[in-house]
Amino acid sequence: MKAQARFAIPVFTGIEVKGAYFAINRGISSEVIFGESGANNKIAKKTVKTVLKMFGEKRKFSVEIKGNCYEYIDSNSAVVVSSALATVGEIAEERGAIYEFKMDRFMRVQFSVIDGKVVDKLSILKECSKNTGINFSSVVSSAFGGFSVTEGYEIKRRGEMERFYVVFERAERFFNCDDSQLELCYEKALGGDIYGAMKLNAFLHGVNSGEPIFGVTEKGFKFILKKERPNREFFKTSNMEAKILKKPKGVVKIHEFLRIKRDENFYLI
Repeated sequence: MKAQARFAIPVFTGIEVKGAYFAINRGISSEVIFGESGANNKIAKKTVKTVLKMFGEKRKFSVEIKGNCYEYIDSNSAVVVSSALATVGEIAEERGAIYEFKMDRFMRVQFSVIDGKVVDKLSILKECSKNTGINFSSVVSSAFGGFSVTEGYEIKRRGEMERFYVVFERAERFFNCDDSQLELCYEKALGGDIYGAMKLNAFLHGVNSGEPIFGVTEKGFKFILKKERPNREFFKTSNMEAKILKKPKGVVKIHEFLRIKRDENFYLI
């Protein structure tokens, strides 16, 4: 089974238990196959094992990460999300099915049913984040799109990103700073000032720009958010969720979804 997830970019960097990230429109895919052996990524392998354990499964598997990675983007959150969803999809093939919930005319949300129960993606991603050590906010943004602000394994704020082009360039300098300074970035992001948190984080790390909105990644690269299409390589902000790459068994409406979900937890948006 294959699944795809998008890369997540930090709003600020450096605080171990707090985070804020946003998603962009490129990422990677994972393919998980039961009955085979092999893995081309250690984090993907650990993620698959975590999901199998949560569903009481013990079996051989192979997992392969596919897609382009970039030196200025940390791809680990997309590895975790795509590998987790691919594993859920592979289990659902045998013990359930994959559906889409039609929320309105424009929005559909994918969900899986295993052993008659709706799979709570958020619970799975929390466990995978814990076991791999990948920042939870980056995992949430990769999985659900838009931006997220987290503390520990709790989502404090989420929302859609405005449409921006995103370009990267190497920062001329990059200083480390302590958590007490970065707390100011967290407070800004928590209050909804995502762009202010980006710029403050960059300033604290010694990075500046003449552009209105910019930030810096954990790898020491500057990113700039632009409204006009750049004349160099660019990405775009994304509000799209990660998905299992399989045609759903069916598309259900609200009353059908609630009947299937019953009292099970399910994080929708």
